[in-house]
Amino acid sequence: MRRWILLAALIVGFGSGHLSSGQSVSVPYEKSNNSGWDAETIVDKKSDPWDLSGDGLTVAAFKDAGNSVNRNSQHWAFSPVIDLKAVSNFLVFSDKREGNTGSTFSVLVGPATAGTDRSQYVTVQKWTGTESNLLNHKIDLSPWNSEEQIRIAFLRENEAGASWNITGLKVLGSDVSEVDNFRVTAITDDAISLNWAMGSAQTDLQYLLVGSSDGDVSWSPERGSSYSIGLTVAPGVSVLYSGSNEGFVESELGEFVSRYYKLWVFSSAYEYSMEGSTASATTIGEATIFYEDFEDLVYSETDWAKNGLWADDINNWIVSGNADADSWFPKGGQTSYRGDKSAYIVETHSGTMPGYLGNKGGPYTPALYTSIPIPSEYKSAELSFYWKAGGQQGYDFGRVYVNNVPVPTELYGQTFWKQEVVDLSDYIGQTITLKFEWRNTDAYTGVNLPSLAVDEVLVTGKSVAKPELFSATVVNSSLVALDWEKNSDGNRVLVAYSSSGAFGSLNDGTAFEVGEQIPGGGEVVYKGDAERFEHAIASGNKAYYRIWSLADGDANTYSTALTASTVLPASLPFFDGFEEGFVWNVLPSVNNSWYRGRAKPKEGLFSAYVSGNGGFTTDYNGAWTDKPAILELPINLAGFRDVVVSFDWMLDGDINNTWGYVRMENGANIVALSNPSKLADKRTWQSVDSWIINNSSVFSSGSVLRFYMNINGGDTDLGFILDNVRINGQLNPVTSVQAANYGGLKNYLSWENAVVDASLEVVVLAFTTVPAVTNSLLSGEVYSVGDMVDGGRVVYVGGGDSFVHDPVLGGEEYRYQVYQKNGLTYSAGKTTAAVTTPENVVFYEDFETNPVWNITGGTGNTWEIGYPGNNGNGTRVAFVTANSPTPGYAGNKHSGSFVVSMVKTFTFPRLRNDVEFSFDYRVQTGSSGNGNNLVYDNALVTLSGDINHTTGKLGNNTAWQTYTSPLTLTGTGETATITMTVALEVKTESGFQPGFLIDNISITGAYDRNSVVSGSQGAVSQDLSSLLTDESDVLEPFRFSIADVGGDGQPTYVHQLEVVAGQDNTVSDWKAVLGGANLYKVAADNSLEYLATGIVQSQSILFEQEDLLVVPEGNSADFVIRPWLKQTLNSEMDNETLTFKILSDGVVASKGSSFKDVASSAVSDKYILRIDATELRLAQEPSLNTNKNTTLPRQPILIATDANGNIDSDFIGAVTVVSNPTGVNGNLSVNAIDGTASFEGLMFAESGSYTLAFSSNSLSGLTSAGIEVSEIEGLDLTGTSYIGAFRFAEIDSYTGRGDNGYELLTDQVAYLTTGVSYDMQVLFSAAQADGTLSLKAHIDYNDGKGFVDLISFGTYSNVSNKVEKRTVTIPTGNSGRYRLRLVLADAGKGEVEDYTVVISEGQWTGLAPQWDIRDNWTSGRIPLATDDVIIPSKPAIGVFFPVITDDRAVNNVTIESDARLTLKPGAKVTIHGDLVIEKPGGLILESKVGPNGLASLITEGSVSGEANVKLDIEGGRWYYLSSAVKTPTFAQLGAADSPFDFRIDIYRKARWISIYPQNGASRLRELEGVSVKNSVLETRSIDLLGELNSGEISRAFAEGGWHIFGNPYPSAITWGSPEGWVKENVLPTIWYRTQIGSEMTFVTYNAQNNIASHTPEEASEEYSAGDHFSIIPPYQAVWIRTATNAPATITVDNRVRLHNTEDSKAPQLKSGSAKDELSKIRIVASNQFSRDGSVIYFSEANAEEFGTEDSEKYFNDSKNVPEVYTRVDDRSLAINGVPAITESVKSIPISVRNRVEGDVTLGFDLSRFTGEHAVYFEDKTTGAFLNVARNSTYEYSVKQTGEDHDRFVLHLFKVTTDLEEVRADNDEIAAGEEISIKSIAGKVLVSVGMDLVQQNPGTIEIYTIDGRKISKVPARSSRTLVLLPNERGVYIVRAQYGQLVKSERVVNASK
Repeated sequence: MRRWILLAALIVGFGSGHLSSGQSVSVPYEKSNNSGWDAETIVDKKSDPWDLSGDGLTVAAFKDAGNSVNRNSQHWAFSPVIDLKAVSNFLVFSDKREGNTGSTFSVLVGPATAGTDRSQYVTVQKWTGTESNLLNHKIDLSPWNSEEQIRIAFLRENEAGASWNITGLKVLGSDVSEVDNFRVTAITDDAISLNWAMGSAQTDLQYLLVGSSDGDVSWSPERGSSYSIGLTVAPGVSVLYSGSNEGFVESELGEFVSRYYKLWVFSSAYEYSMEGSTASATTIGEATIFYEDFEDLVYSETDWAKNGLWADDINNWIVSGNADADSWFPKGGQTSYRGDKSAYIVETHSGTMPGYLGNKGGPYTPALYTSIPIPSEYKSAELSFYWKAGGQQGYDFGRVYVNNVPVPTELYGQTFWKQEVVDLSDYIGQTITLKFEWRNTDAYTGVNLPSLAVDEVLVTGKSVAKPELFSATVVNSSLVALDWEKNSDGNRVLVAYSSSGAFGSLNDGTAFEVGEQIPGGGEVVYKGDAERFEHAIASGNKAYYRIWSLADGDANTYSTALTASTVLPASLPFFDGFEEGFVWNVLPSVNNSWYRGRAKPKEGLFSAYVSGNGGFTTDYNGAWTDKPAILELPINLAGFRDVVVSFDWMLDGDINNTWGYVRMENGANIVALSNPSKLADKRTWQSVDSWIINNSSVFSSGSVLRFYMNINGGDTDLGFILDNVRINGQLNPVTSVQAANYGGLKNYLSWENAVVDASLEVVVLAFTTVPAVTNSLLSGEVYSVGDMVDGGRVVYVGGGDSFVHDPVLGGEEYRYQVYQKNGLTYSAGKTTAAVTTPENVVFYEDFETNPVWNITGGTGNTWEIGYPGNNGNGTRVAFVTANSPTPGYAGNKHSGSFVVSMVKTFTFPRLRNDVEFSFDYRVQTGSSGNGNNLVYDNALVTLSGDINHTTGKLGNNTAWQTYTSPLTLTGTGETATITMTVALEVKTESGFQPGFLIDNISITGAYDRNSVVSGSQGAVSQDLSSLLTDESDVLEPFRFSIADVGGDGQPTYVHQLEVVAGQDNTVSDWKAVLGGANLYKVAADNSLEYLATGIVQSQSILFEQEDLLVVPEGNSADFVIRPWLKQTLNSEMDNETLTFKILSDGVVASKGSSFKDVASSAVSDKYILRIDATELRLAQEPSLNTNKNTTLPRQPILIATDANGNIDSDFIGAVTVVSNPTGVNGNLSVNAIDGTASFEGLMFAESGSYTLAFSSNSLSGLTSAGIEVSEIEGLDLTGTSYIGAFRFAEIDSYTGRGDNGYELLTDQVAYLTTGVSYDMQVLFSAAQADGTLSLKAHIDYNDGKGFVDLISFGTYSNVSNKVEKRTVTIPTGNSGRYRLRLVLADAGKGEVEDYTVVISEGQWTGLAPQWDIRDNWTSGRIPLATDDVIIPSKPAIGVFFPVITDDRAVNNVTIESDARLTLKPGAKVTIHGDLVIEKPGGLILESKVGPNGLASLITEGSVSGEANVKLDIEGGRWYYLSSAVKTPTFAQLGAADSPFDFRIDIYRKARWISIYPQNGASRLRELEGVSVKNSVLETRSIDLLGELNSGEISRAFAEGGWHIFGNPYPSAITWGSPEGWVKENVLPTIWYRTQIGSEMTFVTYNAQNNIASHTPEEASEEYSAGDHFSIIPPYQAVWIRTATNAPATITVDNRVRLHNTEDSKAPQLKSGSAKDELSKIRIVASNQFSRDGSVIYFSEANAEEFGTEDSEKYFNDSKNVPEVYTRVDDRSLAINGVPAITESVKSIPISVRNRVEGDVTLGFDLSRFTGEHAVYFEDKTTGAFLNVARNSTYEYSVKQTGEDHDRFVLHLFKVTTDLEEVRADNDEIAAGEEISIKSIAGKVLVSVGMDLVQQNPGTIEIYTIDGRKISKVPARSSRTLVLLPNERGVYIVRAQYGQLVKSERVVNASK
């Protein structure tokens, strides 16, 4: 019983008690009643006890439980005595813990004798929070197996209104042990060998083995059941073996097949071991040339303690080396990747344990080698093997040799097994010597384990040849060019990228596409036939690439791979304070290296320094070495004139022996820092402020900045330390900047770059005023096309040496500034000369397109448009040619003169002023004759019509010239017409070159220039609330007018309008304040017509677009500008003033009247910015973990803000805090200063779970997250000893001595996995006066009730800055959040620090990116829905982070700060617990258009942190989209891009509003959708970063009408869900767009009666019958409608979410197959393009007038869609709810709208029509009258387009069915074919045989459809014709001849 005594000592006793004696229960035990259970309640006040009935337990929340008097309550439930199984036992149950927070819930275990003596129970699981979801639990009871009998107790403490409901309570166990060492022992190309052993002494046992190809095996056998070999026990899982053998070989598998196995032990009674053991493997292939797993090698001699031969039946290996030093052991059993053995280094030949010697005078180079023939039939070959090694780069490492040629990769620094791949293609047809060598260099004194180990050596031949000459070259800082040559067979290639250099292998038969991750590493970035690819790369300092050839066809056969890499240089301006990662390259010295760490920063938390202990401290090893430690930064300095480097540094060392130095290097060119040249002897921070480098020889795109540390003794506690490295520089500017206009509305620019380098770019600014400065661009800033800078607009960013600015504004004087750009450094700008654009261009021809001219030639000559070689001007021109494409003409050859001409006639508005004609030309024509008889060939241009003008003969020239001439218009009228003739008159015989060439022909001029702008508000001040972040009717807008004075017959066309600051403006930067501004025209009824959205600049707003404003000739028009604010404002903007002004100089007009001659202006009112606080927010969260009676380590800080989070700097009110439950102490009320209230001294007197509630009289309050207060109290230790630093997993803490020798650091958390080892490092000082102190780490598994030792370092005295390092293995059996205590103390002296650890079984290891690989998890199994998952920043094994591609469910998920979790398209993930994303973007949701393209996430607990949501949308289409993150900016949605490429529209206040780049800071509202169009053909990605929407979300609508509603969640939602919606004045219908045929069409769904306008098949061929119209996919928006003239609100919460399990074509909605019983008629209209649908359904609840049961028709944009609908109350309906039919006849008109001619088919579906009516369709135009039951389709031809409400009608006739039945009681007999009834043009012909009439004369009766008899006639002949009534309709004809009777419906369709 010792265990019970020890464990009981850790908890507090509560007294004793006893259960009544009774029989025990046996395992398996399943609770079904209260037998043997007992309960006990300890409370000061009445409380509800445990309910012990049924299969579970329940303790309710007492109605008064929230009172503090119940805080000490305890509710115990005790199980009966349980007889445990001998080997394994588990407690299994499910529970919910609901209600208020503050309670704790525990599961405890005690011995059978404990009874109700609570002191004998030990806690095995504990929860402090509530959980409303049903969670499953499995608790291991194995520690008590030897006790044989136990009791289990459930305890709820501190009742605070929380209930605990436990169900499905079981105890399961087994007397059968698991096997030992279940493993894969061998693999071949078609078989896998498995072995195991039984470690226990149990006998008469057998084994059950199952296998699967689909991943982890989750099936388990049932007790008492047997399973035969071959039986399929679960999908994909079958029994492979059942018997007593301890091994099995699964054969006939095939090549490269992955298999997963699970093995159980079972007894003769079929009792199975509990958990089972797992293993997995993949077969090799026929192409395997060589394979070695080191399992069966045998040494050739009796004494293997020397060099020699090791061999098995297949392979031979030779070991060579020094017998007294490191040696290979090729059959080592201490570590292996697979199987039992590997080859590894041991310290001597006789050793068996992996390890290697330190410096013993080496170097040692033990080798392991073998010979391998590579057959010649292969086209490529590769070697792969697994390895691990410690060592040190450059000193102690492994290396692979092929034929004594070393493979470049050094094998070192790898703790876990890693695969390496080497190409052997160059050795095909040869026999190679493969050698593994370990190099132990005497220069390095340390030993870094593990020693080199190798396993699974595999050489594989490939039938595909590899590519050739693979290279990677940097284009610029974000673009890498990859080049290669395809193999000799011309096979396509596949290229992968990796940021770490880790790549997986491509298995033949597996297809990979661009964007997919390769198992083992790498992302596919290219697949295709090219030989070059440019890879856009976002970040990193090195890029690695691998390329394979891919065989033709679908077999997916790959070659071996080639690898390339390139360093990605940094660019200027550069700054690194080492706070955000490490972008430097490190070249270590012996024993020392550079690190980024927290040991000694100057500022912030991090610096870079040389360390000899892995970066834990700045201590270094001072042993001499000739190899310095180097820190280097590749940096692109191409084009720079000079560079300035500054940095902070510290280094003690020795100026003569150990020092640092710094150099800028470019190949052999070096510039060294000279002042100081040596950095040493400084124990305080020093600064190099401005090291100026102006030697251009070290400036290139390959420059490197290097920091060196030479090491040879000195003080070794302070190595070279760097912080705040800053590099700036001046770029050389561009030269030869030129700009020109050739008569059109485009300007041509050219320049020369500073140097020839592909990484250099330029930024071009265009100005219409004289630039004020030439340095407008600020280095470090990002500039994009469209940005406004100092009055200029960015029109180009990119490479090259020319640019065409097209289009430009007419009548403007342009100047351009061209800035050289390298990274984000900009040179001074070079400004062009002024270029004046023509005011109005009525004709312009530059021949760049394919213009139409009337061309006439002669004798082989003609005009051609193109590039005339050296005679051109660089663009397309027109030229005469007789020999295309050479310019020049042939002579007349005695045939007489002729003309080669181009002629064009055109009309334009008549110009009034400054008409000018110009063109560029080049002429070289000839002449013949002599003296006065010379004959000339003439080039000329003539104008005729309303202008008569000729150039005359254009003289010859050797270069291009410009012709310019004023013109005079003749005639009258508003337009003028001109015929232009460009001609070459040929009179000579010889011809000439280049003849006549012409370009840039233009006619320009002006109209009136007297338009004016006016408006004078100015005198009024208006408050501009900080909450006005959208347009508002509350704010009086800026009003102004524009008048066209008249006289030229032309309107005023304004293309650009600039608003500038008014006189009283005090806001210096409008971009920091204004979210945007819209321009409207005021209509005659004072309504506003939207025109444009402005671009906000520093102190101006620019509106610009073609024909922005149009004011008719002689008229005026009124306009308004409505501004709004950014959501986030600087508090300094409070009470500042905005005023606006428009000057006529800022109004650009062309094509008509302009403002050039009259100065005019308009001014606005004054807008006073007001930030008024309405709520409190936490600027700093309080600590979430603390001790009782200990000041919170992190105190809360509150700010007073408006609803957008802007701080009200005027607020000085009091802010108070209370806790729930009560218990917080300290200063509970603080007066705010400048809107900020900072609390101090808050603490809690008692342990428990608390929240803090903050309030202020006039503001909305808030509540903090939960705070866990531990029972532990702070300590009071004396002395001066202290812990200086502590590193353990994620904890990286650097501190001094805490107050009273104690520091509470529980906000620092280490995430640990049971069974995994971690390094623990401590830096400490133990003062001599404090005596001898113990250093150890404790862990508290029971909240202050007792610490247990985790590790002890030893005892220390009189040591300073000592570092100790130990490896800690986390024990199994505990999972949760615990207190970790680091102790350096004894006898009340020293220091103690407390931290937090989270221990789990499921941490990610990073071996490969796939979620469902067991080796990716420290637990060795794939997480289940009840498992907590942690994604650590630094995975334990590899570098990969998880990617989920399928359905997964887990419990709590934590993604650490430098980690990420990616959900790929089609992934569906449920997180039952909490989601914590420690760093923005740590969770990535990727989606795309296409089947199964959406990533879906449902979180059931809390969500903290920001996720990255990406949606790829195809080009050329519109989409309705929503955001899964909270209110993103339009810039995030893509508004920063050109609106011509990507358009965003929102629908507000019954109008569309286009979003332009200048509106990027504005935000999408909650539950709002957007319409977007990707106009380019390429797929683009919408990339959002923000907090995921979760919980309740609302949106209010001030006005009725149409709105775009967006699904706010990252999962699908159900519009028709009965829970989770509140729709106030919101109609129950949604409308969404989907593609039907070739057109986008609206589908309508009404949730009130679950009716849709289309069936799944009609909506899209891609939908399956399982889809549901009610489902709105994630990221999708739909149309909704609110009630007219009434405010409306829509609220949604998490209950509507679901994963859409069927494939979908995102972002279109799913269609549906809802099960309803409503009677309905479906109508479908279809043509060659698309389909449309409408529904009529019948219910007693429906009304005749329009109601919510109806859904209006949303008409389609595409005219190709044939639309069908019905109408009620002048409303067009897609879904028409009609009252249940009581009439005999009901007619329903069917409306159609067709906008294209052609054939349309109407289809009718009566399959769900259950009414007692016959349905007939009438076409009034053709007279067709059809029985729909017999004729379900009708085709008509559209002759006249438009709407038609009168043509088609559905008639429903009530049917009396008994008339159509034979009445058996009258002995009637159905006539069948003996009686014929036919309808003929308003009559009925009844025909029978003559013999029947003669025997039985008959009667014929006519009835209405509802059974009313109309007529009866006798039938005395074989053919009787009966008249039908005149009314069109359906009738029943009943004919009877004796006992023979026949009834049929007939139609009278005659008019």
